[in-house]
Amino acid sequence: MKKALRAKFTQHQDLKKVLLETGDAEIIENAPGDYQWGCGRTGTGLNLLGKALMDIRGELNGDDVEIPVEKKIKANPITSVGTLDSFVFKKKTS
Repeated sequence: MKKALRAKFTQHQDLKKVLLETGDAEIIENAPGDYQWGCGRTGTGLNLLGKALMDIRGELNGDDVEIPVEKKIKANPITSVGTLDSFVFKKKTS
């Protein structure tokens, strides 16, 4: 999946710009029926697509950080700061 996403966001500058504009926001695939690639109905999904997109965003920014796959999304209200198709971008809180 990361190989495909890397190709997509390096070959399409308009999409790369949109991804980079998410800053350091957590990207969540808002897919209620998908507990593997998305957050699932209860917010406990693995969100693998969101994590892969955050990894690609980090690569494009020159970061050397990979998001752990085993970490699950906590079921809590999401503060939407922008959307792109089925994604929700959550501001990081300190």
